[in-house]
Amino acid sequence: MTSKEKLAEKQAKFHITSRQFEVLTLVCNGLGNKEIGRKLGISPGTVKSHMRTILSELGTSNRLQTVIFVNKHRILSHPPKTRSKKAKVES
Repeated sequence: MTSKEKLAEKQAKFHITSRQFEVLTLVCNGLGNKEIGRKLGISPGTVKSHMRTILSELGTSNRLQTVIFVNKHRILSHPPKTRSKKAKVES
């Protein structure tokens, strides 16, 4: 089974669209609504709407539970990237 087929199977199993899957991936990478909206070219309100649907479909109550659920059930084909904190440069 190809990675595209596996992704389609996971999307169908959890009843989430491709766009919601993109949002979910970015949430698991630690991005907030504004950052996700900028990255995907959608409004933060649309991101919130996608998140409400994702939470409902996965049966989770918040982002943390969602990330844990995604990791536990290996919904993403790769582990989320960790966000690196930018080092503060003192002048």
